[in-house]
Amino acid sequence: MEDKQTEASEQPTESTTDKETGTPDKTPIETIQAQVDRLRDEYLKDRSDTINRWLRVIGLICALLGLIGPVAGFFVYNNLKSKGEQLVSEAAKHVGEAAEHVDEMVKRVDEVVKRVDEVAKHADEVAKHADEVAKHVDEAAKHADEAAKRVDEAAKHADEAAKRVDEGKKYLERIKADQTEASEIRTEMSEILLKMTNEYVDSPANTETVQKTVQEVQQSPDSSLQEKIIVELQSSGRIAEAIEKWKSLANIVEGSDNDLAARSWFSVGYLHDKPDELEKALSAYDRSISLKSDYAEAYNNRGNVKAELGDLASALEDYNEAIRLKPNDAEAYNNRGNTYLKLDDLASALEDFNQAIRLKPDLAEAYYNRGNTYLKLGESASALEDYTQAIRLKPDLAEAYYNRGATKAELGDLASALGD
Repeated sequence: MEDKQTEASEQPTESTTDKETGTPDKTPIETIQAQVDRLRDEYLKDRSDTINRWLRVIGLICALLGLIGPVAGFFVYNNLKSKGEQLVSEAAKHVGEAAEHVDEMVKRVDEVVKRVDEVAKHADEVAKHADEVAKHVDEAAKHADEAAKRVDEAAKHADEAAKRVDEGKKYLERIKADQTEASEIRTEMSEILLKMTNEYVDSPANTETVQKTVQEVQQSPDSSLQEKIIVELQSSGRIAEAIEKWKSLANIVEGSDNDLAARSWFSVGYLHDKPDELEKALSAYDRSISLKSDYAEAYNNRGNVKAELGDLASALEDYNEAIRLKPNDAEAYNNRGNTYLKLDDLASALEDFNQAIRLKPDLAEAYYNRGNTYLKLGESASALEDYTQAIRLKPDLAEAYYNRGATKAELGDLASALGD
C-alpha cells in the first residue's frame, strides 16, 4: 500500500513536470485510459505478488507435509497395528467362545435329535396303544350292551324279588304275630303254672283254669316230658314232689340246656315263695339268674323276695335290671313302685304305677298301689277312684275293699264304708 501511495503522489509531479517542460497536455480520455492502464498494471502486479507469496507458502506446506506424512503414517501404522492385534486377539477369543458355544449347541442338537427319536418311538408306542385301546373300547361297548341287557333282566328279577320280599315280609309279620300270640299264651300258662300251689289248686274257682293249663302243657310241643310230669304233680297239689322234680330236672340239664335249668330253678323259687321259705326261694332265684343272666322274670321275683326280707335297696336293683331287660313288664314297674312307696319316695312310686297301668290297663294291683300312694299324698278322691277300679278288675281283692272303706270313713261316708 505504501508503494501505491508513493506512486500516486508521484503522478501529479510528473504531470506538473510535463507541464513545466513544455509537453503538450493529454485529453481527459487519454488521461483516464492511462490511469486505467496503470491501475490494471498495478492490480496485475499486486495479484502476481500475492500468488507468488501463496505459492511459496504452499510449497513450504507441501515440504512440511512431505516430512510430517511419513512420520504420521508411521505412528498411525503402529497405532493401527496394535489396535489390529488387539482386535485380532479379541476376535480370536470371541471365535473360540463362539466355537465352544457351537460345540454346546451341537451337543444340545444331538440330545434334541435323540429326544426327538425317543418321542417318535413313544409316539409309535402310543399309536399302538391307541389302537389297542380302540379295540378295548369296542369290546367294552359290546360288553356294555350285554351288561345293559343283563341289567334289564336283573331289573325284572329285582321286581320279582321285591314282590317276593313283600310277600315274605307279610309272611314274617304273620309269623311274628303268631309268635307274639304264642309267647303271650306261654307267659299266661307260666303264670298259671307258677301259681299252682296247694292253695291255688284246691280253690274251686281255679279248677277249670288248672285243667285247661295242664292240657295245654301236655299238648305243647315246646314242653319236655319232665315238665309235663312236674306240671301234673303241681296240678294234683303234690307241691313238695314237684319241687324235688324241678331240682332234679335242673341238675340233669345244667350244662347242656341252661335255659331249661334256669326255668326249673325259677319254678323251685316260686314254689318256695312263702313267709317261712323265703331264704330257699332266694337261693333258687340266685341259681336261676346264674344260669341265665338275662332272665328278667327271675330278677323281678328275686326282688319281691328281697323286699319281703326287708332288703329294699337290693330289691330296687333287681327291679331295675328286670325293667332294663324287659321294658314292657308291667309287673316289674308295679313291684318297683311298691318298693318306692315303702321308702316314702312317693313321686317315683306314682311314676312307676302310672307306667304299669299304661303297659297293662287291667292290672288291678297297680291301681290298688297307686290308690295307696294318692292316699299318702292326701288325694283321697283319686285314691277312691283307683280302689274302685282295682275292685272292678279283681273283685276278690280284699285289701282294696278295706282301704276304700277306710278312706270313705275318713271322708264321712260311713254307710258306704260299712258296705266295703
